This record gives sequence, structure tokens and C-alpha cells, in this order.
Amino acid sequence: MRRVKGSRYPKSVGCALLAGAVLVPAVAGADSQVRATMWAIFDGLRSLLEISATPDGFYDPVNRERILTASRGIQGEGRVLGLHVSSDPGAEVLGGMMSRQALKIGRLFEHGRIAEARSLTHGLTELCIACHTRLASQGDSPVAAQFIASDTVRELPPAERATIQIATRRFDEGLDTLSSVLRSPQLPAERIERLLKRYLLVSIRVASEYDDPITILEHLRGRADLEASLRDAIPAWIRSLRTVRRDGASGQELEVAVALIGDSAPSVVDPDKLIDYIVASGLLHRLPRSEVSGARLARVYYLLGFTEHRVGGPYWLPQVEAFLERAILTDPGSETARRAYDLLAERIYEAFTGPDGIGVPDDVAEWLTRLNGLATGA
Repeated sequence: MRRVKGSRYPKSVGCALLAGAVLVPAVAGADSQVRATMWAIFDGLRSLLEISATPDGFYDPVNRERILTASRGIQGEGRVLGLHVSSDPGAEVLGGMMSRQALKIGRLFEHGRIAEARSLTHGLTELCIACHTRLASQGDSPVAAQFIASDTVRELPPAERATIQIATRRFDEGLDTLSSVLRSPQLPAERIERLLKRYLLVSIRVASEYDDPITILEHLRGRADLEASLRDAIPAWIRSLRTVRRDGASGQELEVAVALIGDSAPSVVDPDKLIDYIVASGLLHRLPRSEVSGARLARVYYLLGFTEHRVGGPYWLPQVEAFLERAILTDPGSETARRAYDLLAERIYEAFTGPDGIGVPDDVAEWLTRLNGLATGA
């Protein structure tokens, strides 16, 4: 089993969501409150996951108060978390979403909409993963070990078990589980790409591991049923894994990230550059915000939005939009702000006016208009 490598970078509060470990708070003097927040969120999520892991858990009256207590606890602590991560727009958004999602779970449950509440509980794990997979880890969380070893988790299908392992910062186990899933000849071809991208993200950005992914990619190339687009991209991914800079680029994170991204335009999709985007986004996430300001900070935010846009993730997580908005607000009227607005508007209009779109809501249109004015200096 691999050991997740350490990092010279302190864990951000957002990245440490559910860690239950020693944290480096984003706000001076907030240590005790932040640690208490992490513990409360972890405890609430653990309760909901344990109950939802069995088909009848959410329907059993015995669990009613435990479900309501857990959802209320996560709601309140997620809101507290947002107070401590204002320098990290991605984590700030995720903390707020966790609070709102927990509130919705409790309300749906109270109104008898049990299946919907249970489904949203599983969505909480995606919020955790989105936050945890941004930075290199300082090691697996010992707090989650007992929960991960429980029958509740061990009896889950492997792909679901990997999701829980990563959400609770048991990265070694999560990577081992995903590796086994991806090697399995029983894995349907249509599920490979999503699981592979998660595996690559955790391997590269969290574990700083580049060799094991090459082995997995070479194995997948041998599948006769692999989708053509994925088969075409894999050779470029292997080349990138073999040649990409692995030393963390200390002090040169932005410059190295820009070199990796190149002249990629937001509207041009280049699947061959996925590894470059993952590495670049990891470098940008690691760059301490206190070391950059003004136009340089705006560029960091824009490139974070761009790379997260390219790496992909659940469409309902607005991390990309948060980074792009912050880029505009940090350096209004600049070329960076204009680029950020163009990508932001593209994503918003695509989300609301696609095949199933209903049109951009008035409040969203007003928000875009204000941001356009800032971006263009109008």
C-alpha cells in the first residue's frame, strides 16, 4: 500500500474539512473553534452515512432524531466554516453549500421525502471530495480509520467505498480501492472515464504519485471496449506523467502552472492536456494567498477557475464560478477580469440554456451584468 506523501504547505481550513487532524487555521487565533468545527462536521457526516448505507436506515423511526441532529449540526458548522476561509473562495463556497445541503436534508426528511433526503446525503461526500482533493495531503486521517473499517463501509460496492474513503481523507485506501476497480474486467466501459479522472486527481494532486497512474493507464489501454476518445488521450497522459515536473515548484508555482497550461483558450477543449491541468491546478491551490496580491492574485484565481473547468467535476459544484468571480473582483477592468468574465458567462449560459435549460433567471442575469461592468471597466 502506498503512503500519501507529505507537503511543505500547511493544510488550509477548507482542505482539512472532515480531517479531524491538527489544522492550520485561515484566521489567526481560531484554532480551537476550527478544530471543534471539523470534529462536529465529521461526526454529523459519519452518522448520516452510517444510517444511509442501509436501504431502510432513513425509514427506521429509531434513527429519526439522530438524522435530524446530524443534519442540523452540519448545517450550523458548515456556516461557521465559511467564516474562516474568506481567502479561499473555493472552500468558502463548498462550506456554504454543505450548510445549505444539510439544511435541505433535514427539511426533506421532516416532510417525509425520505428518498430525496437520503440521496442528498450522498451528495455531501462529493462536497468533501471536492475540498479534500485540492492540496497535497500530510497523511491519512486517523480519526476516520474506525469508521472506514466498519461493516457499514466494508460492505459497500467498491466504487462507493472509495468515495467514502476519499471523502473522509483515507487516501491510501481510497486509491487502492479505485485501482482495483479500474483493473477489474467487470467494470463497465462507460464508467471508466469518471472513475479514472477521480483516481488521477487524487494520485497527482493529493498523493503526489505519478508512477502508479502510468501502470493503470497502460492496463486500460488493453481493454478492447475502451471508448475511442479515452483511448486516443491516454498516450498523451502517459507522456505527461513521465515528463511533468514533480518537485512542487516551490516559489514558482504560478510560473510553472502558466507554462503547463500554455495558450489554451477556454473554448478549445484539449483532452490531451488533462494531466497538465491537474498538475497546474494543484500548484495554484498550493500557492499561499498571502504571497500574492493585485493583478497577480487575480491571475491565480482566473487560472484556478480555468483549470478546474478543464479538469471537470460535478456540474452542480460552483467552485469554478467562485474563482472566476473573485478574479474579476480582485482586478476589475483588466485583461484577466475580461477573460474570467467570458468563461464565467459561457458556463452560466450553457447551464441555463442547454437542451434542458429554462433560461437564465433574472437575479443571475443581473449578477452577470454587474460583473461584466466590472470586468470591462464600464
